[in-house]
Amino acid sequence: MDLRLSLAIGTARLGGRLSRRLHRGGGTSLPGLLALRLDPKILSKLTNKLSDSVVITGTNGKTTTANMLAAIFRTHGSEFIHNTAGANLVSGLLTAMIGGIGYGSQSQKIGLFEVDEATIPKVTPQLQPKIVAVTNIFRDQLDRYGELDHTAELIKSALTSLDDNARVVLNSDDPRVAVLADGLNLRPIFFGIEDERRAAFHLDQARDSNECLLCGTALEYKFQYFAHLGIYTCPKCGFTRPEPQFKAVDIELALGGTHFKVITPVGSLKLKTKLSGLYNVYNTLAAVAVAIQLGMAPTTIKAALEEFKPAFGRLEEVKIGAKMVRLMLMKNPTGFNQVISALNLDDTPKNLIIAINDNLADGIDVSWLWDVDIERLGEFNFAIASGVRGEEMALRLKYAGFKTGRIMVKNNLEKAIESGLSRIAPGEEISLLATYTAMLEARKHLQKIGDIGAFWEGA
Repeated sequence: MDLRLSLAIGTARLGGRLSRRLHRGGGTSLPGLLALRLDPKILSKLTNKLSDSVVITGTNGKTTTANMLAAIFRTHGSEFIHNTAGANLVSGLLTAMIGGIGYGSQSQKIGLFEVDEATIPKVTPQLQPKIVAVTNIFRDQLDRYGELDHTAELIKSALTSLDDNARVVLNSDDPRVAVLADGLNLRPIFFGIEDERRAAFHLDQARDSNECLLCGTALEYKFQYFAHLGIYTCPKCGFTRPEPQFKAVDIELALGGTHFKVITPVGSLKLKTKLSGLYNVYNTLAAVAVAIQLGMAPTTIKAALEEFKPAFGRLEEVKIGAKMVRLMLMKNPTGFNQVISALNLDDTPKNLIIAINDNLADGIDVSWLWDVDIERLGEFNFAIASGVRGEEMALRLKYAGFKTGRIMVKNNLEKAIESGLSRIAPGEEISLLATYTAMLEARKHLQKIGDIGAFWEGA
């Protein structure tokens, strides 16, 4: 018996229980931190107990994609271990593994992990996953990730450490992701959208990549869906959007859900999901592509995805008596723009709370708010700007041309929620848009007054 491993696992589990009992958090990272301190080689040791592993990475969509796959695994009857709450650093992965792997020998469970872009080079050589899926690469927290080239290099270095039997699943509509296949010995699987009706009528301020990543020439787009995602080609070197094996067509968008067809190498799927927004079509494609690679039947995939409910902060609906709060997480310009697009699917005036924090987990540089297309935000009855940087958000709304009489600042998020609820009638709803730590704070209060579980209890 490996005594160091046993001690690390036992201590970690005790730490997690104490964390939850003392209300110091969900115990989603602390157990992993404790275990790593006691046994620096624990990730490799626990990986050896898994039957295989799947990794999801990228700037946006990791949590939703991974949670979709978890739903497919459950419907299929597969045993798996998953960092459900989205704790995607090394400590979060270890916490999930410690919670799901016993002291014994080989497990038949598969590991399903969403992994932070800056963390993936550290864990991939040890995990040696069977599949790595990359959702997209957008400009995110500059204080953590730096510019896009650096993020792409981190992911590329992880992919080059994979063994020859691994598969990579890439977003063909994102040129920064598609180019990751260049020079790889692995045969990539691509997913993308092919629905010209969903092309953007305007170009996002937040588009991050206009040049060919191979020769530096400006890419030419047949059309763009949002940001720099679309169908493109380089007029100089010929780099072009790879033909996706998994395609979304016939897309019908609504705030309450999305209908579309997925064309796959093993047949077509007509899906009616409960998720809104074109960005969730991409997340669904990534999940379908991974599941098919794992041998899951299309009927299983369809059954799971049509029952799938939004994950933490991703269009969650919280009932508070006869009123409702819709939670919408955003952390960068592209994410915020896609939240705006989702809100605009319904043209009724909105009731808004927008909570912006600048804690380390949010990114301490909030200048990205000025790259968001706030001007596209539809009409609202009121907008309460909240969080540590509530004044900054209110100023951005003012400069976007919205009436100042409908904009309020309440930095205390609990008071902002109570104020918002007092302004709406039974049967009405509030859309609460928040950065990561603000979303945690909002959910903590909503747990007290509404019908919602703790964030680590979600699917």
